[in-house]
Amino acid sequence: MESPDATQVPEGKTSLSPPLAPPYNSYADTIREQFAAARPMYTPKYVYHLHTLHQEIGKPPAVPQLVRSYASNELGAHDALCWLANMHRKQGAAFLAHYEDEEYKKSTGGRCRKFYTGTQRSIKLGVSFSVWLTEELLY
Repeated sequence: MESPDATQVPEGKTSLSPPLAPPYNSYADTIREQFAAARPMYTPKYVYHLHTLHQEIGKPPAVPQLVRSYASNELGAHDALCWLANMHRKQGAAFLAHYEDEEYKKSTGGRCRKFYTGTQRSIKLGVSFSVWLTEELLY
């Protein structure tokens, strides 16, 4: 028999918020269930993380940066576009020089978006920018 995975919900327990790790005793398990059940109904089910990448052409690969988390994917997408527009403006490029990854958007049911500098514009500027949202289930 396999040991229970942290993402599996034990029989008879609520699936509101699976534990990160199994509780160390039954009291801790009971308290956790009470906290999970007391969650306000307006609490969002998902959180969206905004990541950025600033890659200079010909340099070692850049490391993506987690910039901020959002309860609203629309607000996250708006801020992502604003960040990209600002990066383009700092480089003297028109904001119209960006693209959206439609496959990424489609694969997330339209909830997450990814925007990036076009290839030709990246070559001209010597740098490319990418910004995207990821989705994480809260409970």
